[in-house]
Amino acid sequence: AESTSGRGQYLKRIRYHGRGRFGIMEKVFCHYFVKLVEGPPPPREAPKTAVTHAKEYIQELRNRTIIHTL
Repeated sequence: AESTSGRGQYLKRIRYHGRGRFGIMEKVFCHYFVKLVEGPPPPREAPKTAVTHAKEYIQELRNRTIIHTL
């Protein structure tokens, strides 16, 4: 599947403040396109057991790196 976005409507609105002042709000919209492809569904994965889930979680924790350090 593919997805793209494009520019949409661009509206200027007035937002009222106290003491007779105002601000300009900009409402920006977009167009979002999704292209779907027909075909067979992907094969189902076997459900994870608690032990394999825990092992993967511990491995993710061990592979972490601390950024912005020496």
